[in-house]
Amino acid sequence: MLSRFNEPRLELAIFSLEDVCVRVQRGMDAHLKTAALVKSDGVDAVFRWLRKRGIKVCLLSRRDQAATELLLERLEWTCGEDECFQYIIYDHRELSNPIQAALEHFGLSEASRALVLSDTPRLLQCTAECRIHFNLGVTNGRTRYDVLVKEPFFHLLDGVLQLPNFLLEHIPQTAPTVQGRPLMRASVQRLLLSRPNWDVG
Repeated sequence: MLSRFNEPRLELAIFSLEDVCVRVQRGMDAHLKTAALVKSDGVDAVFRWLRKRGIKVCLLSRRDQAATELLLERLEWTCGEDECFQYIIYDHRELSNPIQAALEHFGLSEASRALVLSDTPRLLQCTAECRIHFNLGVTNGRTRYDVLVKEPFFHLLDGVLQLPNFLLEHIPQTAPTVQGRPLMRASVQRLLLSRPNWDVG
């Protein structure tokens, strides 16, 4: 019997920073030092949940490096190997396909090992071009549902907070088997979630 531990695991989650992870007060984009910022419900908890499972996080920012770093400083978010996310792509709209750029940065040759959570038609299209199975849209972002629903996607979530339950439903964890049968049903992709690393704070 083949071990399920040899099956590929989810390794990377790519998020749109603006609107999916944080909202900036309308009309205040040029005044990030004083603009009101609203984190998406549960986004910090979702970052921690992914980190405990060894899943790296990449953020896509519409802003340049200086403006993005100011935004992250105000949110008290830091980038680094042991932080809530590991890489940032600045000015993502300047790239022909920022999703492909993220995959290349992390050396992922198998797009099936990544998921994308975005809120614009262009990013849903870029994700589809990369053949990422879990091409997820967020309907509480900058684009209305009736616009997103016309684009390629695997599923539309109401917000970031739904992501853990969605993954637990669609991807089995590396849990023990009973008489060779997994305790959770396998997804079409036969992708696994790693066991949580409870040592991570």
